[in-house]
Amino acid sequence: MSRSFAQTVEVACGSCKQQFNAEVWLIVDAAERPELVAQIQESTMHLAHCPHCGTAHPLDVPLLFHDQSNQLLVFAAQEQSTPQQDQQIARQLGQQLIASIPLAERATYLTTAHTVVGMDDLRRAVMGEMLAAGDELSAGLRALMEAPTPGAVRRVAEAHPVLLTQEALNHLRDYVQQLQAAEHPDLAVALEQRIEALPLVQPHPTLQFIQTLLDAESPEARRALLAARPHDVTPEVPTILEALADQAQRRHLEAVARDMLVIRDEVLGSLGRDIPVTPSA
Repeated sequence: MSRSFAQTVEVACGSCKQQFNAEVWLIVDAAERPELVAQIQESTMHLAHCPHCGTAHPLDVPLLFHDQSNQLLVFAAQEQSTPQQDQQIARQLGQQLIASIPLAERATYLTTAHTVVGMDDLRRAVMGEMLAAGDELSAGLRALMEAPTPGAVRRVAEAHPVLLTQEALNHLRDYVQQLQAAEHPDLAVALEQRIEALPLVQPHPTLQFIQTLLDAESPEARRALLAARPHDVTPEVPTILEALADQAQRRHLEAVARDMLVIRDEVLGSLGRDIPVTPSA
């Protein structure tokens, strides 16, 4: 069974006003279709050319990218979609991909698709330029999937406090649905048991400290907190803040994402680390 998947769509040319059909890829498996990987890297994926006049039309179409050799799963959402639509489409494509993979090859990374928006962000993700923010979340989810007992689940959550975020729970619940749709009830039940064990873990001190920073009334109040509680300013604080900002951006909450990154920079400054520079548009 092919892992990659394409559909034919009808396109109206804005130049010559004629209709034409174009093939669009919704799932790309890197090993199966290396020529499509090249299209992603060359920024020509989802670029349809009118056969009548030659005009190029960028198409706003979602795509799920899978690279088994690097254990990489990336969902590129449409530019003009809502977060709810993104979640539904990502779930449907994820279920289709998993159904095409033999059971013995269904590794835990398939639970943690990294979400980006548009083909340019997908190109950067495929080329390894923008996945660092999600590394801690991915590592935590994979460790959780491998935890054999409730006690092990608690230890994993203590080691990976980002698992206590809503994004992690959403990933896990989505994967339960994918397992059920792929007719693997035993695996779905096992994962549900791990999810049920997570709330037993007491809130991690790092997450409590981050919440305190978020609740501060002003930048001055945050700076005072950072100065007064240096033992709480650990290297994982900016990492979690960056993951939360990434989550907010994927939900089109730009103001929230900016606030998270401002606080991240303040924490990095208190740690004496360099603050990332974002190129201007």
